[in-house]
Amino acid sequence: MDDIDELAIEELKNSCCLNPKRSEKGIMHNGEELRLDAQTYQFFKYVVLYSTEQSLQYKKNDLLTDENFSEKTFQLMKESMGLADNDVRICKKKLNISIRDICNSPCTECQKLMLMKEKKDTLPMTFLIHLRNSLAHGRFNIINGLFIGMDCKPNHNEDKFLNPTAYIKIRLDKLNSCFDCLFPYEVKSYFREPDITNTFIVVMKELGYKLESLSLNIDETRAYHILSKNDVNFYFEIKKYNDYWIRRIIAERIHKRFKIQHENCIPVLIIYSSRLTNESKEYFFEKRMLVLDRRDLKIILSGSDRLYELYLKMYDKMINK
Repeated sequence: MDDIDELAIEELKNSCCLNPKRSEKGIMHNGEELRLDAQTYQFFKYVVLYSTEQSLQYKKNDLLTDENFSEKTFQLMKESMGLADNDVRICKKKLNISIRDICNSPCTECQKLMLMKEKKDTLPMTFLIHLRNSLAHGRFNIINGLFIGMDCKPNHNEDKFLNPTAYIKIRLDKLNSCFDCLFPYEVKSYFREPDITNTFIVVMKELGYKLESLSLNIDETRAYHILSKNDVNFYFEIKKYNDYWIRRIIAERIHKRFKIQHENCIPVLIIYSSRLTNESKEYFFEKRMLVLDRRDLKIILSGSDRLYELYLKMYDKMINK
């Protein structure tokens, strides 16, 4: 985590990319009406009304708020926005400089992201909070498909461009790609939680799995996938339960309700919000069913193939029984 100094701002002004192209427009609308397509308008409404705890409509989600998922989720968000590591700067305090020039005559050839991170916030929430604030307080503009926004601590006695807490310059289609990564379906209900399915699939592909097929229930509340590795197929579902601990009695109910069946596939259920007791794990093994809890998911997001490890463990129990 860096402190962003005057030199970094000067680089943004003068040599932010190989072929900088400065716009005559800036963050001020100057009376020009913003024209938004339906998808972008819906995206803006979601960001302002539902994505952060600054709204009464906010609904907490582990994928965005859990520190265990912070680094991996934010990395996937950066990749979906087409941001390289050197395009992103995270700092601990306000940018100690005025960014008037880069807000009022931005380079439209590159993307940049500078964020002040509070200790209590994860990286995904840091980005969402600053993005939300730039929209909610009108500190943004869209220039030829490029979103440019800023955030700052309220202080009516000083220049609004002085000592800001965020500078966001990202193409609008890339912002939409980021939210498509978090929300794999069209957001028909604003009370949907970000779905961890896309994040999980991306990580599993990095671990050498292939996505064989995808089918959705008509109500779009469940997603079924087949992932394969080493000629082993895993047919899985991701769900959330209110119980933190999945004990034996709950495990029996889960197994009874679990309807996934597919020829030549190992059934997998991922419960990303809960923990399994040792007794529950053994019960699922006996039923030839792999169930991964939040600890297992954390291990996977760190880059270890916990799914295949558990499969080998279950297979070993089967042949040695």
